[in-house]
Amino acid sequence: MLLNKIHKTLLIIGISLLFNSCERNDGDGATTTHFKFKNSTSQNVELIVKDKMTSNINVYILEPNKDKVFSKVCSQGAGNGICGWFTAENELTIKFVLDNNCLVNFSKVSNLTLYDNFSTDMYNHSENTLLYLIDTEEVTAATTCN
Repeated sequence: MLLNKIHKTLLIIGISLLFNSCERNDGDGATTTHFKFKNSTSQNVELIVKDKMTSNINVYILEPNKDKVFSKVCSQGAGNGICGWFTAENELTIKFVLDNNCLVNFSKVSNLTLYDNFSTDMYNHSENTLLYLIDTEEVTAATTCN
């Protein structure tokens, strides 16, 4: 009887430790992701961000070798340590000013694993910066703007 009680107590302690070790220790449970877009081309680039919820449009001009950082905070329970942003809430157009060519919602933008510095270790942190280099891949894929 006493041995059975000890086993139950140890089992409860073990389960408690297991659940506590699985919890993320990131303060308030929020996750912050910074999206850094760097213009690695020789021409000016416009980043045109449309908020799908409000239809607001913001335009940011990036000269060659300049960058723009957008930040997204996910509330508690975000899950994996990286917030998504350009998938459901916002639409991003990359416009090459000199060529008048655009990329609207380029698939690489919404696939966080394709960002230039992505690492699976980012899933273990509550704050990350993802780097996206705008380069010849985007210039080649762009088509005439509407």
